[in-house]
Amino acid sequence: KYMKKDDVIQSAKELFTTYGYKKVSMDEIALKANVTKKTIYAHFKDKDELFEYFIREEIENMKEIIEMNDKLDKPYFEK
Repeated sequence: KYMKKDDVIQSAKELFTTYGYKKVSMDEIALKANVTKKTIYAHFKDKDELFEYFIREEIENMKEIIEMNDKLDKPYFEK
């Protein structure tokens, strides 16, 4: 089931990527996600916490890549 939280995350990601963290407001995220700010605050304490979500997500992605590369049977510098 697709949830409003997913809309918020996707919209915030697009806006942050396009305009940068500082220039994006919670109002703009809510408008793009077609939700109220109250809906955003039901899932994220504030804009910082929403941004931290993406940082954690990226760290997890990097971790997975490193773990995959560690399993390859190649010399260290090729990994």
